[in-house]
Amino acid sequence: MEQEMSPQKNEAENQPNRRIKMMAQKIKPKPKPNYDRKAKHPDYVQFRCNAYAFNSIIRDIKDKLNERQKKLLKKTHFWNLIELFYRQRIDMNNMNKSDLDLVQLLKKFDPDTKSFKFGTKSFQITGNAVTQILGLPNEGKSVKLVNDRYTATFRTRHFGEKGKPSKKPDTLSSYSWARAVSTYMNESLTAKAKAKAKKGGEASIGAVSGCTILILFLLCERTNIIQPILGKEKETPAILKWSLVELHTRFNQIKDLNDIEGIFKTPKKRKTTREEEDTVEKGILKTYKKRKTTGEEGDPLDKEKEKKMMRDNKEKQRKQKTKENLMMLIKLQN
Repeated sequence: MEQEMSPQKNEAENQPNRRIKMMAQKIKPKPKPNYDRKAKHPDYVQFRCNAYAFNSIIRDIKDKLNERQKKLLKKTHFWNLIELFYRQRIDMNNMNKSDLDLVQLLKKFDPDTKSFKFGTKSFQITGNAVTQILGLPNEGKSVKLVNDRYTATFRTRHFGEKGKPSKKPDTLSSYSWARAVSTYMNESLTAKAKAKAKKGGEASIGAVSGCTILILFLLCERTNIIQPILGKEKETPAILKWSLVELHTRFNQIKDLNDIEGIFKTPKKRKTTREEEDTVEKGILKTYKKRKTTGEEGDPLDKEKEKKMMRDNKEKQRKQKTKENLMMLIKLQN
């Protein structure tokens, strides 16, 4: 005798099968193998000085500046450098520095002479060198740069406690920023080199602060390690002349940095430090001073000479005309 099925069971069998939704399983990507640069290059460090970061800042603010702000910027010592990025005169493809190259160069720094030594030859980071590479004029009062930017006397005097300018920006032009940059870098290099020697060479040279990219451009200027970019041999400031990418390629071909001694440039004529500074600063300072007073683009000095010549010619013509009229009057009277 068949068992009588319960009404609940019959009802369940008569209902259509429910779809069971399957949640798609998320496929986790395979983790990328970690590239340990330190393992391959134990001396590797990363320096914060970066032309790309500065270029990015200029691009961000370029279209946000009004005419008054641009005029104020042009009155500062920094405009010669800012203008290179503002007007896109620098090819950023040539500005890709190698931190590994910098590390090797920093090992050649001698804290006693404050110079980078390659055998018997050397070069220093001077105020004149900063002017030559970056275009910052090397004149004016001294300014002391310290590591603590939030408590520095100079910062609080000019920008106040909350970072708002307490003085006009053009007053910053009364300071020698080229000398400030060179002094700050030399102090940082010397301190870290002595700390490294004291600790048996274990101190991190990556702690060196300042405009470290300047060292790479100085190597190009003081030696024949590479040639200037074609067509830019006479560009100023010198940051426009060199390709750091080409420098890195050449660097990899040098086994011993002391070999650089043989490719140092020989100056055509020996000059005193003051004479060298005057030669380098001459063009930059004239352009800067004229821009500061006239606010004109191009070469204000040539425009002023042209105006003076026109005035002189007009005055000469006027005198000649007066003389001719006088002679005519005398003849009529006779």
